[in-house]
Amino acid sequence: MRIDVHAHYWTGDYLDLLTDLGQAGAVAARGHVPALRCAIDSFGADRLLLGTDFPYENGDIFIRAVDYINDPQIDPGAARAILDHNATALLGTG
Repeated sequence: MRIDVHAHYWTGDYLDLLTDLGQAGAVAARGHVPALRCAIDSFGADRLLLGTDFPYENGDIFIRAVDYINDPQIDPGAARAILDHNATALLGTG
């Protein structure tokens, strides 16, 4: 279930999870470079992770959801952090 669509059905532990996610500052730029730049400026690239709706978004939609992070307006180091390094560090797989 997508959190933003189905949250009103959830109670108990699920509601606690939603609250925790909200406090963590979940941000969705959804392919909009100015929104991504704002998130980077507000939170720092080191606090952002790539997230998609895969497998519901696939093909060209999925590619666009990832490729916009490499836009020339986004610092290449910030893009690498968002696309790879932050998740690797968070999961301890690096």
